[in-house]
Amino acid sequence: MKISKARLKQFIKEEISIVLSELDEAESVDERELTKPEKKELKSLEKKTPKKDFKDQYGDKEGESIYYATLTKKAKEKA
Repeated sequence: MKISKARLKQFIKEEISIVLSELDEAESVDERELTKPEKKELKSLEKKTPKKDFKDQYGDKEGESIYYATLTKKAKEKA
């Protein structure tokens, strides 16, 4: 059975899309909402902590995620 290149490309794109959506679902985590004191502390930490350091170390996309994850954790601990 022969498959055209166009059909094969379409099939591969669809399969990649399915795998990526499954990965997104597996990586999502339900977290509770921050309390008002935690939100206040998070804003304070955002003013004090440069995002650039995280982006330089981890890259733009990952750096921003790690930046907010780190600051959120610190805000929860301090508040």
